[in-house]
Amino acid sequence: ADPLLQFTDSTVDTGRNFLLLSSSIGELPSLTLSGALLTATNTDFTAGDAENRNSFLFVEDGGTLKSTAADPLVTFENSTLDTGGNFLTIRRSSGTPSTVEIAGPLLKATDSSFTTADCCSFLFLGESAELKGSGTQPLFQFTGSTFNVGADFVTLAAGAPGPSVMDL
Repeated sequence: ADPLLQFTDSTVDTGRNFLLLSSSIGELPSLTLSGALLTATNTDFTAGDAENRNSFLFVEDGGTLKSTAADPLVTFENSTLDTGGNFLTIRRSSGTPSTVEIAGPLLKATDSSFTTADCCSFLFLGESAELKGSGTQPLFQFTGSTFNVGADFVTLAAGAPGPSVMDL
């Protein structure tokens, strides 16, 4: 299946998160894909700013992002990302875990660069968040890419209502 979003030779600047699955009314947001979420070629992304700590991808409030494809959820080729937060944040579960479930890699990057704010990790799970994978490929696939990550590359944080889980 084709990706939900495809960018070529583009510039994308969001004032906040690039993708946000969130709820303030108790309804559980959900996005299920039969293909990739995003492929980017020769594209520069800026998501939010360090003051607001906006992430590129953000799943919270019991939201679910799911891809059944064996393809990477996100592919960057000769592209850049500068984010004021994490590349991916999964957090703030309330009764139902905030979840990302993938059948392939989370990210495949070739000749690309990534920068997070000084405060932030590349991948952050907190407050009973879950990252689940059913595929056999590596979670991350990097070739010729560079990373300037302000904190830990991967953070699994415990906190109310419980620990975060990676099941890959």
